[in-house]
Amino acid sequence: MNKIILFILLASYAISAQENKSIHQSDNEYYSNNLQFVKSYITSKSLPVKKTSRNQILTKTVFGFLPWWEYLAGTHQNIRYDLLTHIAISFFDTDGDGNITDPPAWPWNDLIDSARSNNIKLIMVVSNFQSGQIHKLLTDQSSQQKLFNNILQKIIVNSFDGVNVDFENLLSGDEGSVINGFMKSLNNFIKSKYPLAEVSFDSPIVKSGSWDFKGLADACDYLFIMGYDFYGSWSSTTGPSSPLIGNIYGLTYSFNNYYSSVPPQQLILGVPYYGNYWRTNSNDAYANVTPYDSTKAKNNWMKPALRYKEIISQYASNPSNENKWDSVSQTPWLRWGQDTLWNQIWYDDGNSLALKYDLSFSKNLKGIGIWALGYDDARSELWNLIEKKFAKTTSVDENVSSIPSRIELHQNYPNPFNPTTTIKYLIPNVERDLSRSNQSELKSALQVSLKVYDILGREVATLVDKVQSAGIYSSTFSTLHSTLPSGIYIYSLNANGFIQSKKMVLLR
Repeated sequence: MNKIILFILLASYAISAQENKSIHQSDNEYYSNNLQFVKSYITSKSLPVKKTSRNQILTKTVFGFLPWWEYLAGTHQNIRYDLLTHIAISFFDTDGDGNITDPPAWPWNDLIDSARSNNIKLIMVVSNFQSGQIHKLLTDQSSQQKLFNNILQKIIVNSFDGVNVDFENLLSGDEGSVINGFMKSLNNFIKSKYPLAEVSFDSPIVKSGSWDFKGLADACDYLFIMGYDFYGSWSSTTGPSSPLIGNIYGLTYSFNNYYSSVPPQQLILGVPYYGNYWRTNSNDAYANVTPYDSTKAKNNWMKPALRYKEIISQYASNPSNENKWDSVSQTPWLRWGQDTLWNQIWYDDGNSLALKYDLSFSKNLKGIGIWALGYDDARSELWNLIEKKFAKTTSVDENVSSIPSRIELHQNYPNPFNPTTTIKYLIPNVERDLSRSNQSELKSALQVSLKVYDILGREVATLVDKVQSAGIYSSTFSTLHSTLPSGIYIYSLNANGFIQSKKMVLLR
């Protein structure tokens, strides 16, 4: 009996996934249609670069989507840069011919500078939500190649660290081998020009049709799993957008069944910073939505989806509203009566998100992701939760603001680059880093050289060649007036015979 119920539920979910709009799509369309409302919040002055002093490291990837409407609204000013590893710029829309449209007001220079200053990777999100257009990109060689070229050009011009593909509402025939082949081709193309780029895909939490998540993961560097949209505007009953567990299915079920064959270090669990608001005839959990319209044209779902900041400040804090906890899904919800109907809001808060983060640890996932940055605005509790779960405080010796404890060469930034890049390195207190049998050989400073070589080992440039005391240093390598060709180069740090080398990529 349970298997029959499960089949019906998953079939229903598969239908809704085909016929309905995900939160990514519905939010994008809603704010596109209300652009003047969003623009009224645009910050009029240029914002300073925000540099966070890090005294901690993150134990997992924390991948946050930043939609263009939140940037325009200025909520990016409240981002905790010390608690993010990636910011995904949403959206670079593509059409069926492979053309790409930048998000409004791009480039977001203050956001870019702040992210770069905090060593956060910037990822471009290429999106399309139209089945027919996606089909053309997946199957028409000319359109596909044009899209690949345009993505590469955006990566080069903006020094992006990679690309995330958000294609949703695929035709059933395009799931599985077709989308997997597309992603493999994109990955190979980008890596041939940009070896260090990250290529990822936004995959559904529930498997339907021909999806092959193992094959999809093999074609990418990692998958961002959209761990939400179990319930939404299309639902005939109220319910959680992101149930940890459930009577039949939820996040835990999906990881145990649909993603069990995928290496966990290729999986990022995306969590919702939003909730759904319905009006019903009942105050019961999972109440029937009244009225319910199968065409979704007149459902009593109140759009748009509510952002976390609105739910907490306007509804959860209202003493006349009942705050409830659903033990079935392990999520909170609200209810209150109004006129002849009941109001219900189902969402995630710190308690339910903590359980989802625990799931990421128990499954040893690569990390967690957020849809979307800015939806909490200036509130601090969700940042504090990330800090509690994923941040590890460093010792004084590990803190880059103190005297370094070891010689260390950092990865250049940006990488790939054109025409300039910065190389950072650390020189320690000699007595603390180099063990000597003859104490008379200890010195207060080291002879340091930093050189650049081509892939054949020929010296291209000497950036540093002098005695340096303990400290944190950076050097700029520029090809502005040189004829160096595109390719891989090696930069090498030599401090009193201690040598470290790293690769960097020049893209003309």
